[in-house]
Amino acid sequence: MTDARIPKIMLYGEVNAGQRKPGRPKKSFREGLKEDLKAFNLWEKYQKTGSFEQIVATRDQWRSTINQNAQAFQRNWELNRKNKSNLRKEIK
Repeated sequence: MTDARIPKIMLYGEVNAGQRKPGRPKKSFREGLKEDLKAFNLWEKYQKTGSFEQIVATRDQWRSTINQNAQAFQRNWELNRKNKSNLRKEIK
């Protein structure tokens, strides 16, 4: 991928100008991507390869991996939500 393409600029680029409002800094695209990869249990895979290009080289495999891990994340999230709700009901 050439350096002039927008996805590469967004992934590896830095913000050179502009000001932010006071308070907690907003997340960059890369920080949000890192958080999502951790939530979907793909962060370790990224750390082993060291680049996103190798992970997403085969689009079909990448899409199936994302879909499987997203579904697992959703199931775990719902299970945790139900468990917390049941604990609150037991306390009352």
